Amino acid sequence: MTVPTNFNTWDRVVREAMRESGKLQDGQDPTSEQYARYFPRVQDMVNLWQTKGIKLWLWVDQSITLIAGQATYTIKSGGDVNLPRPVDLVSGYYSDSNGVRRPLTSLSWDEYDRLSQVSQTGALNSYFLDKQALQFNLSFWLTPDAQAATGTAHMIVKQTVTGPVALSDVIGFPPGVVHRSLLGLADEICGGQPQAIMDRCQARAATYLTLLEDFDVESTSTFFTPDARAGGAGSLMPQAQTQARTTDSPLRIPLVTSLSSRDTTGLKDGRLMNCYAELDPVDGGYWIEKRFGFSAPVYSLTGGGRGMYLWETARRLGRSMS
Repeated sequence: MTVPTNFNTWDRVVREAMRESGKLQDGQDPTSEQYARYFPRVQDMVNLWQTKGIKLWLWVDQSITLIAGQATYTIKSGGDVNLPRPVDLVSGYYSDSNGVRRPLTSLSWDEYDRLSQVSQTGALNSYFLDKQALQFNLSFWLTPDAQAATGTAHMIVKQTVTGPVALSDVIGFPPGVVHRSLLGLADEICGGQPQAIMDRCQARAATYLTLLEDFDVESTSTFFTPDARAGGAGSLMPQAQTQARTTDSPLRIPLVTSLSSRDTTGLKDGRLMNCYAELDPVDGGYWIEKRFGFSAPVYSLTGGGRGMYLWETARRLGRSMS
């Protein structure tokens, strides 16, 4: 059987939805006012569906041309990335000049705010997405240097539904989704009709949405791995902390930091020098204690010239609340 040329058009969605809801009889056509009213309803409806689950046919791999020294890129019509504001960014990766890929880590507001130097240049390894009403502001870290700019960043983007220009425009949905969209529109516009019609539209729309959500999944298995930033290694559950962690404190520059470094140079990340953190068992706060050490004065006495060293302690330097 040959599929009619107008099977997946915006016209068919509105026409069949109006028939399903009893607002259009055989032999009648929708008016221009009805088209103008119902086309945006379909777009709004599908964009709302995306907040409930993935819609794989609207995912695209969007490449982003990097500029040395530029960390933030706007995603909007006419922006650095000329694309209508998406619904969301799913993930990202970097592809170097040889086509070798590596994943990029997504940063939250808090994690991005805690970066000490957001303008530091180098090989980018993560990104932060600032979602605004009319555009996305995508910031990479590290800021790409001249070498990193020879490659490209790629973001998996959830696109919005594009509206029609003409009635005969083909709607960009798979066939099953086209049928669900007209049933969903029928449920949206059937208000004021006899109760039997409203009940039928609601029931069919709910049934088809369930079927659609169950089908709209990736073809391969999905695997979950622990995020090393979230707690103990190899565990998905929060781990008890014997020392304060930087991400546990709301302070921008916490007094107590993790005694860890991303490499062996000791030039990056926070660290404590000549002091240590001690948990207050009463209120759960942390105190920074100055370690025991030698004082500067050395007293020479008669006898063997070995000198005498004075051990001393200092009062607490400050505290940080969890």
